[in-house]
Amino acid sequence: MKIRPVFAFISLCIAFGPFAGTVATSHAQQGGGSEAPAPSPESTLAARVKEIAATPGLSRKEKSRRIAAAVREAVIDATKNLTNPDEVLSVATDLATAAAQAVPNFAGAIRDAVVNIPAIANINGAVAKLQTAITTAAAAATADNRTGGTSNGQKPGQNSEFGGNSGDVVVSPSR
Repeated sequence: MKIRPVFAFISLCIAFGPFAGTVATSHAQQGGGSEAPAPSPESTLAARVKEIAATPGLSRKEKSRRIAAAVREAVIDATKNLTNPDEVLSVATDLATAAAQAVPNFAGAIRDAVVNIPAIANINGAVAKLQTAITTAAAAATADNRTGGTSNGQKPGQNSEFGGNSGDVVVSPSR
């Protein structure tokens, strides 16, 4: 039995007809094709490591292992087509610091995962720069979490003296 083109067309229209209206409607609602911007690799990695860290039932060791694997995978994927060592280091630093800010308690696992990537380890001075950046990002995030505000110990927009704004200048009378 041979399928005739007309019957194939009709069956396709019947099968996908209800979806045609929803596609046209959703396309019109989105502003004629403009799509929402894709999340950055840094925010995607941060969300992924936060999810791993928040997973109940996993030991700290297993969480560290999974976070390290996620960071390593993200850095390798982001740098695989880069040839300039400065660009590789910059991308790796951005991703690693985003992960360290998201889960500062796992900064050691993040650092070890990134500095042991061969493409990173072969760049002169990269290991020290990455260690410093990751440690600084984790320390700032820990301080922010501890104080509930900025890393200087004050809540945003609050001055420790007189309850003013952080941009205000306090002038004391002199004798």
